[in-house]
Amino acid sequence: MNKEYLCINDKIIYETKGSTPKYVAESTRIVLNQKCIRNGMIDYSFAQYISEQQNIADEKYIKVGDVLLNSTGQGTAGRCAFVDHLPKNYKVTVDSHMLILRFKNIELARFFAYSLYNQENYILELLTGSSGQGELDREIVYNISFPYSNSNLAIFNQILVSINKKIQLNNKINIELEKIAEDLYNYWFVQFDFPDKNGRPYKSSGGKMIYNEKLKREIPNNWQEGKLFDYIENEKGGDWGKDEPQGNYSLKVKCIRGADIPTLNTCCISDVPIRYINKSNTFKILNNNDIIIEISGGSPIQSTGRIAYINSELLSKYDSKLITSNFCKAVSLKSSKYVYNFYLEWQILYNQGIFFNYEGKTTGIKNLLYDDFINSYNTVIPDKDTIEQFYKIVEPIFSQIQRNCKDAISLIKLRDFILPMLMNGQVSVVDSQKNNLSEEKIIKKSLEFWQSHGKMDIDQFARENGILVYKDNEQKKGAVSYNAEKDLYEIAVKDPRDNFTIAHEIGHILRHKNELKSGTLGRKSEESGTKIMEHEADSLAAEILMPEKYVLQYMQDKNKTEKDYLDEKFIKECAKYFNVNPPTMNIRLKNLGFKIPYIR
Repeated sequence: MNKEYLCINDKIIYETKGSTPKYVAESTRIVLNQKCIRNGMIDYSFAQYISEQQNIADEKYIKVGDVLLNSTGQGTAGRCAFVDHLPKNYKVTVDSHMLILRFKNIELARFFAYSLYNQENYILELLTGSSGQGELDREIVYNISFPYSNSNLAIFNQILVSINKKIQLNNKINIELEKIAEDLYNYWFVQFDFPDKNGRPYKSSGGKMIYNEKLKREIPNNWQEGKLFDYIENEKGGDWGKDEPQGNYSLKVKCIRGADIPTLNTCCISDVPIRYINKSNTFKILNNNDIIIEISGGSPIQSTGRIAYINSELLSKYDSKLITSNFCKAVSLKSSKYVYNFYLEWQILYNQGIFFNYEGKTTGIKNLLYDDFINSYNTVIPDKDTIEQFYKIVEPIFSQIQRNCKDAISLIKLRDFILPMLMNGQVSVVDSQKNNLSEEKIIKKSLEFWQSHGKMDIDQFARENGILVYKDNEQKKGAVSYNAEKDLYEIAVKDPRDNFTIAHEIGHILRHKNELKSGTLGRKSEESGTKIMEHEADSLAAEILMPEKYVLQYMQDKNKTEKDYLDEKFIKECAKYFNVNPPTMNIRLKNLGFKIPYIR
């Protein structure tokens, strides 16, 4: 790759600092703050509003193609994001802690945004000033050089844009799924049209209603008035702990802060700091279905009252004991079946602005008067059977949200991993549309092969697509090469019955044509210091040998769901059907979300 080295100063046509706005409850003018820039994208859940009448210069409203850069803050300076879209019917600006950068070329702007994102940790070292916040030295930042290639620029951006779009799509799907769950909650527990014993809407079908004096309204028979406190088993509190182990402060944990809450259940992408707490405070460790509530918030409007629940994917992601900071409240519920009732009722109250009536102020920071609210707010407590029935209905919705979270985490890790490799030329970008053997075509052909044959014969499939497979006893397992004289790809395997090895080498052909033709596949894989090329080949092999469509169909035929734990015997039956070994089948089922054992 022929590289040039460019800096922001070479390509920028405009830059400005945001204003210090006066906020209002809601309007058509959005203000982004430092917390809105996360993982190279814009998170509007932290945004605030200004009045339409407030005087903000037109050039301080952002446009598609701009790059946003946090200019201050020990934890946020250097964060950046490319503006790929704006919300309809809104104008968006930034506060005085952020910069708007405008470039001559949108593709270059996107490239520089990704480049800056890749340099966040380094940029943090460029903070100046004596205040606790610190500020970026713009002259230094704008003159950082980045490797650049015109030939790879468009495809480079296309790859990263595709990943970001998938992440954003996951977020959007999760938001819609939560809305569906909220609508169900309203239908059941506000309108009281939960299914009666005959499956009909209770209130609309004439179900018995009793007037409740405290609530000043009718509620279903056998339901009671109560407080949200009635759902709670115990309170765990928060603990910021110490930066390093000191004496009894030796229990290593990861600490969820209030700032992490909006992304916990919609994308699960925020990282959280390592802390050390007193080893006697194990009761503060969070468990599955615990609830976290932010009780002390800073700049975003009504940040107090944000809520999240701890789920299995979250515990798996952090792979550590979790606690929450002392700016939050953590509670355990009397039953795991209460989690969605509590979460959804609280979320609806938050959206309605109820907590404005329960906020106090201390040195300019808003605090939720949690004890006052939890012990005084009157609510309806449904009967236990209805709560458990609701749990069964919405649990699949929240399980899907968790799977989308996991998918987003994987995509972010992939993006952050390949970004520096793309920039440094360690991975070449190939336009598959220029090759007859493209991934899309092969995956489509493999599905057609499955449909017509009812199984995959990988040797026949390879030959039908112009790939020669032959036995070579000198091989440890398998190898692939390009025969320039014959203009075809050859796969040599020790055992022709080793379907996955053959499919794996086909994966290399699809993903790494340039390296194969230049004879650098093995060397580039070793130089990268990773197994990324091998993982890419494995992924395509799994799609060919075990297509998601046919795996799910097989599971359905065997009456297996994602909730079922699949034992080793069943895994071996699956492996035999798809003609792969059990460990390979095990990995595929795990990646598709099934509960599986560990098989060597």
